Amino acid sequence: MNAREAGYDFINDILEQGFTVLHLDSDFIQMYERKRAELKDLHAGEVASILLCRRSGMAFVTNDRRAKRYCEENGVEWLDIVDLLRVCYRKQVLTKQELVQVIDAIEAKDRTRILRREEIFA
Repeated sequence: MNAREAGYDFINDILEQGFTVLHLDSDFIQMYERKRAELKDLHAGEVASILLCRRSGMAFVTNDRRAKRYCEENGVEWLDIVDLLRVCYRKQVLTKQELVQVIDAIEAKDRTRILRREEIFA
């Protein structure tokens, strides 16, 4: 909601998709502060997201090896970008051509390589 208040309107599109805003209680915030101090090599958003996934019993989506390792050590299921893109392909959310465009954009914008492309379309 801070993004919305700062004038970024992309949040409206997200909320229109049916996503809800979670209001964090003081216990969660205290746990987050402790973990954030411990996990200095993870981005603050990743720490918060992992903790929310653990609390809600949901899987965390990441491409970060450190985040995956933390999830494994703490019983949080995780998916990486290949898993997510494969689901999009299998559920026909995106066509193969659209997925190739998404992959190319991810690689260009994030300056990364998605090494297991063939698994997406298998």
